[in-house]
Amino acid sequence: MLFMKEKIKIIIPTLLIIVSIGILAYFWISPRDNFKCPNDYATFNEYADATAKWIRAEMDKNPDISEENLLEMRTEELETHKCEKSRWL
Repeated sequence: MLFMKEKIKIIIPTLLIIVSIGILAYFWISPRDNFKCPNDYATFNEYADATAKWIRAEMDKNPDISEENLLEMRTEELETHKCEKSRWL
């Protein structure tokens, strides 16, 4: 019985350390959000190219997405990142 208690005292902290390392690794390694607001681009062409790339990526994920849904998604991104009104539009 005493042997089992000693084992538990070793196993539980070890598991907690492993889980903590896993959680830290997940957040450390996971891709960063690389969204840029429209005003973060130096030129209109740079902004337009990035927007077109985003649209292509979203359409690749969901080929049947409507233009309306794309606009809603883009608006949500802009609001989530608290973007100011674009100087390009």
